[in-house]
Amino acid sequence: MAYFPDAWLEELLQRSDFAAIAAEYVQLKPRGGRLWGCCPFHHEKTPSFTISPDRQMYYCFGCKKGGSLINFVMEMEHLSFVDAVRQLAARAGMELPDRLEDRYASENREKKERMYAAMREAGLFYHHCLKQPMGREACEYLARRGVSAETAAAFGLGWAPAGWDGELFKHLTEKGFSPDLLVEAGLCTRSKKDESKYFDWFRGRLIFPIIGTHGRLIGFGARTLGAEQPKYLNSPETPIFNKRRNLFGFNRLKGKNPGRIILVEGYMDVIGLFGHGVTSAVASLGTALTKEQARLLKNSVSEVLIAYDGDFAGQKATAEALNVLEAEGLTAKVVPLPEGVDPDEFVRKEGAEAFRALCDGALSANTFRLRHLKAKYDLSTEDGRTAFARAGSRLIARFSPVEQERYFAELSAMTGYSPEALARESQTAASENVHKNTVTNYRNTRNAAIRPAKGQDRRRGAECLLLRLAIDDAAYIPRVGQKAHLIRSEDAKALLGLLRDLPRGDPEALTVFLNRMDPAAASCYAACMSLPPCADFETCFSDCVFVLTRMDREDEIKRLQMQAADPSIPQAERDELLKRIGELRGKNDEEGRGYEG
Repeated sequence: MAYFPDAWLEELLQRSDFAAIAAEYVQLKPRGGRLWGCCPFHHEKTPSFTISPDRQMYYCFGCKKGGSLINFVMEMEHLSFVDAVRQLAARAGMELPDRLEDRYASENREKKERMYAAMREAGLFYHHCLKQPMGREACEYLARRGVSAETAAAFGLGWAPAGWDGELFKHLTEKGFSPDLLVEAGLCTRSKKDESKYFDWFRGRLIFPIIGTHGRLIGFGARTLGAEQPKYLNSPETPIFNKRRNLFGFNRLKGKNPGRIILVEGYMDVIGLFGHGVTSAVASLGTALTKEQARLLKNSVSEVLIAYDGDFAGQKATAEALNVLEAEGLTAKVVPLPEGVDPDEFVRKEGAEAFRALCDGALSANTFRLRHLKAKYDLSTEDGRTAFARAGSRLIARFSPVEQERYFAELSAMTGYSPEALARESQTAASENVHKNTVTNYRNTRNAAIRPAKGQDRRRGAECLLLRLAIDDAAYIPRVGQKAHLIRSEDAKALLGLLRDLPRGDPEALTVFLNRMDPAAASCYAACMSLPPCADFETCFSDCVFVLTRMDREDEIKRLQMQAADPSIPQAERDELLKRIGELRGKNDEEGRGYEG
């Protein structure tokens, strides 16, 4: 495994100005001994992201992310620890120490670097071909699609020569790249009939370079201009390219705060919108939206507008993307494109202002869901209206009470049934679903609402304050260790296990230690240090233990209540559960007298 000597890493961190590095991603202003700015990891209007220059740590009071300088670079650039250190070393003008990596890691790194170099050379080759006579058809296609030469150059568009002569293979091997590397990088493929022969992966196609979040070319998308299938073809999965973890056009948003991102289906949608001044569009890479891509979006914005094609397939993909985005905590809306029209077509016909107006009037997720459901029924018939009324009622039953009032009124207007009847229908459906639940399903889902967000925040605060005592005074480490059963968070447990080794009285050694720390533990450390220090350590310790013990009992009470509510258990077992609940409540009441937590 890679290892950086302490002395070398200490010098690197001394040469690295955390504030200057962070300022490349976010505007910072000093306040109260810290630097403050809008968090680069989530969208916000009021600054909650902080850097403590004296500790060389960052922490966001909004999304709760935090850590060291190296953690920050890892998070922002999606790099490993070693690659983040490499980047900082290059920035600081420092040579890496000798014998940095073992043989396997060194060879793996060298191979990836060669792949990046081959990708870059392939991108230049394709772009050069586009400007040659062989690329005339592609240029004419781009012109018909309204793509200017400047926009084509901005995205590095190219042309893959047709035929089986392996033009790219010849070009790259002449540049010194091995055939095996080109095959593994997904640029070429070996003939099945004659393994001494190689063919280009892309042939006779318009080329779209795919740039990773770190700004390096990692793969290509390609479109045929004829009737060949498949119409679109991507690079295969390689050591440097994973289509589930990347988005076309996302690299252009680095360091920006677009407010909202427009999610489209195709490369040409991103390029067409860009050519008309709409620069915040990205596209998935030939697959349905993945949770990894949603998390990538979450690091930049809190709201995503889905602008998929207005046809049936596009609307189905929209419904699936809404679920993925909402599962990651993003607000998602839907741009109501006309049926059969994609974003590129719309902006070319109607202009950028009309598209922006469409975005401003984007549908909420639930409005889209109801309209999408409506399209499945024939409302010109009584049976169709009734079926839609029942299906719509079941859908609306999942909405919040305020939304239910609104959408039952809309459904009433669509079907002719009264809002009251539709509400009763939804209650009937919910009741039926309850009776269908088995005991197993009940037990699997009963913990979903055990703790509200407020309770989680309170527990987190108590855990961090308890750890802060052990950070500030080593004498508290064994005492906190005795209460380790009260600490639930995995990162807090990890940090507790490291506190005995925490350097004390040596700021430089502490900085190195924190930068070597596991990212989760380092983030927890940053959260602990974001709290004000305790004026009375003993009172803080007692209060934290009291709060965590009480919350554990409250959680146990709720768990037992859920068990007691199970209609399938015998009455004797239910009585025993209720007795235990009473005992736990008695302990909380007894210990809570005179305490205000």
